[in-house]
Amino acid sequence: MNEVDAVELLLERTGHARTISNLEQAKAVVKMLGYLPLAIDQSAAYIRSRKINLEQFLDHYKTRKETLLKYLPSVWDYQRSSGEDEDEPPPLSVFTTWEMSFTQAEEHSPIGDNIGHFLTLLGFFSPLQIRMEMFQAYYEGIQPTGANASSWLEPFSDGSTWDEYEYQDAVVFVSELSLVTHSETSTDPDDQLQDAPGFCTIALHPLVRDWMQLRVPTSERRKYTIEATIILEHYIISAGDDYRNWPLKIRLQALSHVDATLELQSKYATDWANTDYNELRKALCVICSFYADNGRYEEAERICKEILHADTKGPDTKAQAESTELQLTDIFLLQRRYDEVEEIIVRLLKSSENKGDKKTKVHMEKNLAKAFSKQGRYDEAAALYHDVLEQQASFLLVNDLDVLHTKENLAYVYRNQGLHLKAIDLYEAILEAYRVAGLENHLDSLNSMVNLASTYRAQAQYGLATPLYEKASKEISAKLHADHPTALSTKSFMAINLRELQRHEEAEHAFRDVVERSARVLGLLHPDTLKATMNFAILCDRTGKPFEAEELYRTTLIGREQKLGTDNPYTLRTVERLVSLLWSQNRLDEALEITAKALKTQQRGSLEEEMKSLNLDSLDKVDTSWKYRPVEILFESAVARDNSKLAAAHRDRIETQKSLARVYESHGKLEEAQELQRLAEAGEEMLRLQLWQTGSQWRGSRETLVETGVEPSPLMLESLPETTGRTSSEVTSERG
Repeated sequence: MNEVDAVELLLERTGHARTISNLEQAKAVVKMLGYLPLAIDQSAAYIRSRKINLEQFLDHYKTRKETLLKYLPSVWDYQRSSGEDEDEPPPLSVFTTWEMSFTQAEEHSPIGDNIGHFLTLLGFFSPLQIRMEMFQAYYEGIQPTGANASSWLEPFSDGSTWDEYEYQDAVVFVSELSLVTHSETSTDPDDQLQDAPGFCTIALHPLVRDWMQLRVPTSERRKYTIEATIILEHYIISAGDDYRNWPLKIRLQALSHVDATLELQSKYATDWANTDYNELRKALCVICSFYADNGRYEEAERICKEILHADTKGPDTKAQAESTELQLTDIFLLQRRYDEVEEIIVRLLKSSENKGDKKTKVHMEKNLAKAFSKQGRYDEAAALYHDVLEQQASFLLVNDLDVLHTKENLAYVYRNQGLHLKAIDLYEAILEAYRVAGLENHLDSLNSMVNLASTYRAQAQYGLATPLYEKASKEISAKLHADHPTALSTKSFMAINLRELQRHEEAEHAFRDVVERSARVLGLLHPDTLKATMNFAILCDRTGKPFEAEELYRTTLIGREQKLGTDNPYTLRTVERLVSLLWSQNRLDEALEITAKALKTQQRGSLEEEMKSLNLDSLDKVDTSWKYRPVEILFESAVARDNSKLAAAHRDRIETQKSLARVYESHGKLEEAQELQRLAEAGEEMLRLQLWQTGSQWRGSRETLVETGVEPSPLMLESLPETTGRTSSEVTSERG
């Protein structure tokens, strides 16, 4: 039945008026009932007898599902003979009709009594896209362990090998009884699921799923829930490293099954630690990682803490608890909760039960190093990564994925230390190792590609960065859904690159999309959302939208102070951008107030020495000959940092030089201001050349280059060798 007819039937049978509110609620009711006429009529009878409205019925259904599906009014239109008493046929409810089909299935099943267990188990997954591969993975996953397959699985095998045709026969049989539907592998090129083929994939009506759960006692629901969870564990493992065996749509289908089964686990197996600890702990650890890998960080954290709670209740589980805490730090790193990571790892390293376990110690040190690097503590991070690489060399091959991952993190540190060529050499070696191993499209390889592109971008080599970003973005999009944090992060980097190429409309569209998705998926104050917001603010600032830029800068600053801390380098860069904007608008006292607050909180940053020369507890106590000396210090440090880390043609470096020049002019330091302005202009000329070179490749002709907003200069028209905008002395110094 279609939606319009279903709504009309419900309103007619309940006697409710066709108001806008009733129509909307009726749509929700019939959708929940799956547009089944019998279920709609039965529900309407319940609504009339209770004299409740449609919204109240939705609440009743959630809490009294079994009562509703069994409900029969005293006078009922639907009757059917059961063969027991022809003179007085029994009334027919939704439950009754399905129970009759279930009984018929058990009586005539090609796999005997096992059909009942199989059908009931289907009700403990999501009702759509229940794939044969789930049960095959379960069967094949328990075979190597020496464990006997569950008896209900035996008819689907020849004793040692899965038999997909026996499985198909059983599915076709139950589908003929209208309990399930099934589909085969699609050969239609327009089929939306053609990239996720399956053999004999099952779907249930949502009400049939509910009935399958409710028809068994509560104690049995617990057993089915646990078995469904373990099936999903084996199914996820079968996807292989990086889930390479699964197209995106299969990953999303698997997530829907995990969601549905864990919801039931929270109802029927909450005390699993007392009776099913060994079985469920492993399954939940796998599911926890699956959630984290798919950007579902809150769910991953919740499950990890549930496992940790179970670990602490059992005897002799201290080592397991440490392992779970370590997994929790993996999740905290993804959530950018670096202080919590540091606290946990430092404690674990001091009291670890696994002191002889090299792999565990390496995992701990890598996570601590990553927390350090994300907080701007690059020297500490680099030292830890070098130590980790030495330890890994004693028990892992040189191109093991874990070793490559450590090198990737070290390259990131080099990049942030301004050692760009060392970072590039390391990234290229990592990518070559992935290529040799046939893993060019592994997610870690694609992340290395993105980081290599960002290193080129730091040197204003946009022509080299652009194709890397484009390739990585395409491959990541094919693997992950659009809302996945990794996909959003990659798109954000792409948007930054578009902004630097002065493709402002494309950049704005991308930034708006990333900010909106990230805020919805991760939250407004998540560091990734704040990063995208910050870069969107810079775009607004550069394109003559100061009011929008200021609002976005302030939003980012508030969020970064809360989430990253006031002494974090990313927080300080937000301060610099906001202060520069305020200074350019002659709002000097506002700029001074924000600067002073930022300077006095610097504990690990590059401004610590300058802070010692100032008493910044109060603006009134600043002992300088010029009131705005703190602003000068802020930008002097920023210029020194950018000179060491960014190429002369990088726009951030140019803008920081201009900001300090404006402050020097206000202080009367005209010679220093002129020198900075000269350096900025030289950098701009190099940047124009690089944009011209990149733009001419992208646009295809000099005439269309005007669309980028870059006017060709005489230097661009000369035949010059390709340049990175860096002097030979800079290159020599860096390589040394």
